[in-house]
Amino acid sequence: MRDFERDIPVEALWEEGPSGSRRDFLKWCGITISAAVLAACEKTPVKYALPYVRKPAEHLPSVPVYYASTHFDGQLFQSVLVKVREGRPIKIEGNPSYLPTEGGTHARGQASILSLYDHTRLQKPLLNGEPVDWTVVDGPFRQALQEQDAQGKRFYLITPPILSPSLAALIQEWLTSFKNARHIVYEAESYDALLTAQERLFGRRVAPTYRFDKAQVLVGFNADFLGTWLDPTAFARGWSKKRQLYGDNKDFSLHVQFESVPTITGLSADRRVAASPLEVQRALVSLYNRVAKLAGEAPLSGEDWDTPKGDIASTAEKLWEARGRSLVVARSDNPALQAVVAGLNLLLGNYGQTLFVEPACYLRSGKDADFAAFLEEAQAGQVGAVLFYQVNPLYDYPQPEKVQQALQNIPVTAAAHAFAHETAQRCKYVFAESHYLESWGDAQPYEGLYTLQQPTIAKIFSTRSFAEMLLSWLGRPDSHFEYLQAYWAKKIYPAYRDYAKAREAGKVQPFWGDKEGLLPTDTPEHFWVAALERGVVDMTSVPAAQPKATWKPAEWAAQLPRPEEAPLTLYLYEKVSVGDGTQAGNPWLQELPDPVSRVAWDNYAVISPILAREKGLQTNDVVRVEWNGRSVELPVYVLPGTDPKTVGVAVGYGRTAGGRAAVGVGKNMYPFSPVLPSGQRGHVAPDVSLVKAGKRYELARIQQWETFVGREYVREASLEAYKADPRAGNHEEPHLINLWWIEHPQPGHRWGMAIDLTTCIGCAACVVACVSENNIPVVGRDEVRRGRDMHWIRIDRYFSSGREVPGKPEEFPAAPPEDFPRAFFQPMLCQHCDHAPCETVCPVLAIAHSSEGLNQQVYNRCVGTRYCANNCPYKVRRFNWFDYTNAEKWVFNPVDELGRMVLNPDVTVRARGVMEKCSFCTQRIQAAKLEAKKAGRPLRDGELKTACQQACPTGAIVFGDLNDPQSEVSRRAAEPRGYYALSELNVRPSIRYLVKIRNTELAQTQHS
Repeated sequence: MRDFERDIPVEALWEEGPSGSRRDFLKWCGITISAAVLAACEKTPVKYALPYVRKPAEHLPSVPVYYASTHFDGQLFQSVLVKVREGRPIKIEGNPSYLPTEGGTHARGQASILSLYDHTRLQKPLLNGEPVDWTVVDGPFRQALQEQDAQGKRFYLITPPILSPSLAALIQEWLTSFKNARHIVYEAESYDALLTAQERLFGRRVAPTYRFDKAQVLVGFNADFLGTWLDPTAFARGWSKKRQLYGDNKDFSLHVQFESVPTITGLSADRRVAASPLEVQRALVSLYNRVAKLAGEAPLSGEDWDTPKGDIASTAEKLWEARGRSLVVARSDNPALQAVVAGLNLLLGNYGQTLFVEPACYLRSGKDADFAAFLEEAQAGQVGAVLFYQVNPLYDYPQPEKVQQALQNIPVTAAAHAFAHETAQRCKYVFAESHYLESWGDAQPYEGLYTLQQPTIAKIFSTRSFAEMLLSWLGRPDSHFEYLQAYWAKKIYPAYRDYAKAREAGKVQPFWGDKEGLLPTDTPEHFWVAALERGVVDMTSVPAAQPKATWKPAEWAAQLPRPEEAPLTLYLYEKVSVGDGTQAGNPWLQELPDPVSRVAWDNYAVISPILAREKGLQTNDVVRVEWNGRSVELPVYVLPGTDPKTVGVAVGYGRTAGGRAAVGVGKNMYPFSPVLPSGQRGHVAPDVSLVKAGKRYELARIQQWETFVGREYVREASLEAYKADPRAGNHEEPHLINLWWIEHPQPGHRWGMAIDLTTCIGCAACVVACVSENNIPVVGRDEVRRGRDMHWIRIDRYFSSGREVPGKPEEFPAAPPEDFPRAFFQPMLCQHCDHAPCETVCPVLAIAHSSEGLNQQVYNRCVGTRYCANNCPYKVRRFNWFDYTNAEKWVFNPVDELGRMVLNPDVTVRARGVMEKCSFCTQRIQAAKLEAKKAGRPLRDGELKTACQQACPTGAIVFGDLNDPQSEVSRRAAEPRGYYALSELNVRPSIRYLVKIRNTELAQTQHS
């Protein structure tokens, strides 16, 4: 469709005002119909399909090819499969051979493909801000480093954690060519306290490997391990394995969460306790003391704090009952508190059972004191050169003025990154880094577990991987591929050959399980090809024992921070979408609503309803947050479940450079992170003040209703009630009357879905996967404010309410929830109803029901009346109000010449005036059926997965053929917990939800 060349003279019709007569009514109807017809009259543009001149033998047009690779952005790690069509990557999937996640993904991993086609990426190296060729910068940079080295000045290489063993060896080789070079690791979100505590206790500066799948009782303290903490995708997969109530299984874990600001981890817990950061600290120490008393050990202190309902006492008893099958984790910037967590796990006998020092986790390795020392040396003029690789301290260090001063004092400054971010713009040399989908590489996220990274597309711009830069600066003639292959032949292959022999002899057992067979070890070449195809090389083994801990409670007790009550505390956290801000330039992530607040495109001050009433604040009011001489203005979001003495704000926003969607979105909160005298960075700022600014700022909220207003979208029951009656919480379905004389026959396949609300954590990986698979446009903040978001699947978040709300129309909008309610996540998409109310109201039959149960939308027949959207009780239909393919107006939508390369050619890009919605990934259905037909066999269960199902890290979504009684979806749909959303409307959906089960008495979540 197109815009009108001339405006329709609507104003003239209003000069005399509407009379309400039949003539005026027909006049308005006529102009409306005429406008729709004129807008639809556009000639289809001619597009030419050109054949290959020399077609690659391994490529067949329209047939995708998958490559195993690795994604690590310095914070989030994923082993992935990359879908490639005609030489261009278009979709990221999880690698099922990587057993910690088993194919699950994270929203940021799904969205990472979009940055490959971002035209704001660096296309060439920069010298003093001007694009130049590599030959112009390589020589002068090497010479400048040599000159500074000859003068005895220090050269710093500052990077994120280096997971790649081959890259680490190359870095070491390069740095040995200098007399005074040092490599330090810098992380925006500091894990220094955890690493320091582990180093002092066990002698290894590594993070533990957590096995949530083995924990029967789990306690978290401000650690959002399902969303952002350490390795959330692997943790979510493990967590979900202990919460699957299918068939006769009744084994179900207990999850207790103490936290200051609601997270998806806390809202998914069985029992959530809202507490200020100080109270969380006291709760942790009190829990240790109570467990120590049960173990007959001395307490750390006299701390005996508890909630009014005795949460600490009951949690201690549960932990003690589950000794060796429990786990305690915490997000804290104090090494002594992290040592208390380790002490708790030691008392409970959890080391070697649910967490391990060997094998270790290598995902974090930063040391805050190292960067503080760099700043001091730079201030003193002792640093002659610095190279920032994939780090941006001028943005995310709490004291940016010190970083700025350091850069001014250093003669040679350089940065290597894909974008010209804040730090790179202050450097003389900027080296354009290739995207990970254009590069070779490897990684070792866990000790003994290796993954490979391979390019899936030729380089789009004149860029290099960091390894290619190092090889060039070393003067080595070999390519990155040749270096990587030689390294694996020399280091990895011999080790794996010995490991394979030991495993075949039964001397070792793989740590992550034995689901994958051994790779061939007859020759290095066969091993390399097989490893590259699988993408994962597992050389882990179940340890016989763990290193002995040097646990001295009295020493750690003396180092515990003194509890100082603050009237109001600022708590900085990460969102699932943007994280630490590394991918803030990704429009898919900016438009992804936060699962808890349901707000996109901004950060804000999260406060409790209690604090809001005290200060006379409402959502969208602007406040000024002041701390330590710094101030920032933010809109308020009143979020039930927040501690009344805490103000929560997300980091990762407020960028001034680094991508088209990053600039001008939200406010930078990193300057509010305290820096301790030891150099360690924190995320809790006490004694913050909140001042009403007298302004309003409308947040882009996707969801307006806080509760489900008495209607049973979500059903729940306690574990105890479920064990007594598997249908607990699941009322009888209403008696339905058939609308038709004869039911629509579905003799072949009948596609349906089952969604388990118990394991759905609201992580929104499915939402981004759907955006990527189905070419869903990005509409921007203003359109989202108007309720015009285009996501086909959304994650509704509902709060429980103590009021009995029958759901009468006069009681809309939703009644306010309690101050500390329970919360529920519910994926909501087109239900593909057998009695679909949208089908009966479409005047042009643009909606049809297939013989396989699919509710189909015919785009070229739709005239945009939107009757179907009005008649849909689930509100899952999306209307194209504008031509979102207009690259000039919709700048965030990837529709420029380069951005269009990410589009899935199997899915139509919808035009203006067309309605769209979930199709159950019909393109995948057709492709799977075709493959089965070519093989001359029926379609097998599990061969076909929708994008949302494949992305889900917890396995909460299952799709398949309901006519096959042996299919997984049929078995789940037959569970006693199964129900249909709004079944009383008699629309007969094809999606079956499973009642949410909590291991609790279903009391309201508590405030400390």
